[in-house]
Amino acid sequence: MNSVGSINLSYFIVTIISLGTFFFICSFIPIEALKKEGTLLKDYDNLKKLVDDIKNGNLIDDKISLNDFKGSGAYQDADKNIQGCINLAAKIGHNLRDDELVHCFDDANYFKDRYPNVSAPQNKVPQRKSQAEQNVTQANVTQKVPEPETELKQSVPQTNASLNAPETNASLNAPETNASLNAPETNASQEVSKGKIALNVTVAKDPITPGESQVVTAVASDPVTGKTLDHVFIKLTIKDPIGIILKNYTATEGSVTRSFKIGYNAVGKFTILATASQAGIESKRSLPFHVQ
Repeated sequence: MNSVGSINLSYFIVTIISLGTFFFICSFIPIEALKKEGTLLKDYDNLKKLVDDIKNGNLIDDKISLNDFKGSGAYQDADKNIQGCINLAAKIGHNLRDDELVHCFDDANYFKDRYPNVSAPQNKVPQRKSQAEQNVTQANVTQKVPEPETELKQSVPQTNASLNAPETNASLNAPETNASLNAPETNASQEVSKGKIALNVTVAKDPITPGESQVVTAVASDPVTGKTLDHVFIKLTIKDPIGIILKNYTATEGSVTRSFKIGYNAVGKFTILATASQAGIESKRSLPFHVQ
């Protein structure tokens, strides 16, 4: 009898130790954004391919670590202005979102224009280039001109002075530039300052007959003036009555219209989920329509 109790106690202890080991190991496994086919975010070598997958709904991640993303080929092969835009977006929101990568790819000055008083952190990530290219880049950035070129600079003072003068950086940060950026701008920048986006979703037919084409329209606007906003990331998701996603649409303008055909055997309540986001501000709406 004592032997049976001892065996049962041993099994209990082994089970507890196994479960503890399992949860301990799982706590160290990083969770990364996955594409539908299983591709890790860091595996992208091309920013355009990454942006295309985001726009097509193949990759969704609202909390991207900037430090992790800097190690990807998509970031390192991007233009320096786009890298600066991504750095600034991460600084403003403390994390990156997929739609912010789309904004920076479409317009490298997107966040700089909207937050002129916030400076992007310096990029300390080495670019994936050859040693020779790195030396040339470093020479241009630090403006360490070789000695023969220095002599040429002395012989043509005005030409080289204009190329190496500190006015270049000063002009980028001059008060006049910030003043113009702080001046009243488009509806998009005013909308961000209010922290609200008015999102309206409509369909052409409700109810609608199986086999017909349905038209859905989403408009992101200023809640005060009613004007359609610019540079807004809009995502539309169409779900059937049991929740299966039938369509995913994205756009980067304030008004988007899409058409899709209803299946001949489809009957019931379909749902449209719409999201509009801009500079960290997000608005969501859902709209049902009936097929009968």
